[in-house]
Amino acid sequence: MKLSDIGENKVIEIIKENISDCESLISEIGNEDCAIIDYSDKKLAYTSDLLTRDRHFPKETPYKDIGWKLIAVNLSDIASMGAKPLFSTTSMGLPDLEEKKLDEITRGMQECSKNFDLCQVGGDITKNEEIILNTSIIGEIEINPLYRKNAQPNQFVAVTNPIGTAGFGIKVIKNNLEINDKVKEKAFKALFQPKPRIKEGLTLSKKPKVAAIDVSDGLSISLKQLSNASGCGFNIQTQKIPFDKEILKEANEKGYQKQDLIDIGDDYELLFTTSDQKLIKKIDAKIIGKTRKKKGIWFDNKRREIRGYRHF
Repeated sequence: MKLSDIGENKVIEIIKENISDCESLISEIGNEDCAIIDYSDKKLAYTSDLLTRDRHFPKETPYKDIGWKLIAVNLSDIASMGAKPLFSTTSMGLPDLEEKKLDEITRGMQECSKNFDLCQVGGDITKNEEIILNTSIIGEIEINPLYRKNAQPNQFVAVTNPIGTAGFGIKVIKNNLEINDKVKEKAFKALFQPKPRIKEGLTLSKKPKVAAIDVSDGLSISLKQLSNASGCGFNIQTQKIPFDKEILKEANEKGYQKQDLIDIGDDYELLFTTSDQKLIKKIDAKIIGKTRKKKGIWFDNKRREIRGYRHF
């Protein structure tokens, strides 16, 4: 069978079976957004993301935004563990680009790095038919890692800021939708220049028993991943999911409902669980539901088919 026949989860399982155990690794391979490593007296968070021009960046993406997003998606993984970003390396497979385009990519990388106090320390290059970019980031967890397994029954489920904005941007591009210029600009900015929630993650890590994940693969899949890691169920109230009002209005006019937007992916907000309502308010997040003992995902008290982004 080919990889498309077995699916992404089985692909990851095959890889895990052939990787030897590492004594310093605290987290389980593939179960978190970052690997958590016990190094001396510190806990380090390590993440790596591989992006390609054709698959991950619509042709409308400015080259500078390719660089920004390359760093941002990795920083979002760091944020979801409650870590402070430290250092990054980037490897590039590049075709015979115009010099200006490479300059724009690297300027975007640097702008995003500076915004979040990340130090770029090197990488590698090779020639390739299409643009392939891989960034790895190391961060430090100063207090509590935001393990997915930390979720417990009867906690609040919350999300930072509106979701579905970047997803609507994808719909606009794929379906060539004519929409209001202001709304289009907002959707494209969320899609091309996501803002990783580093500060929010660091705040969440100050409290124990907080679980977190980013929703870049869609809300339902993110909930399922939290459920699988913790054994908890999740009951979400659709009317409480935060959306940008202008985005939702324009989406509704084009025939899309809330459920159509939440599982597209490419939102880099944090989904988390906690029993502390003051903590939720402190980072201006929104409660969208509660955890429960029985494993599974419910929306408005109804079992939900899990959808979202998958590589295979």
